[in-house]
Amino acid sequence: MSLPIQFQIKCPSCSQSDQTILIEDLFFGLIEKDQKVIARFSIQPDQIKSLIRKIKPPTLERLPIWLIIPPDVLISIFVGIISYCWLLFLECNRNLMKSSHFR
Repeated sequence: MSLPIQFQIKCPSCSQSDQTILIEDLFFGLIEKDQKVIARFSIQPDQIKSLIRKIKPPTLERLPIWLIIPPDVLISIFVGIISYCWLLFLECNRNLMKSSHFR
C-alpha cells in the first residue's frame, strides 16, 4: 500500500521514505507470500516463517459481533438456529404423541 508523499513514513536513521513499509503490510505480505514484498526486501523463503514469528500481528479492535459478521450471515445463522430448534420441538411433540397413543 503506497501512501501519499505527505503521509509517508520516514526512516528514523536516514530520513528516507523509499524503503519503509508498515508492519501490518509486511506481516500480511509475508503471510500471503506477496512477491512484491518478498522481492522488495530480498527475503529468502526460509526466512519467512521466522520473520512472521518475530512480528507481532496487528491487533483488532474489540467490536460487537454484529459489526464484525456481515448482516446476511448473522441473519442466516439466527434463522438456522431457530429452524433447528423448531424441528427439535416438532420431533419431540411427535414422539410424545406416539408414546401417549400406544398407552
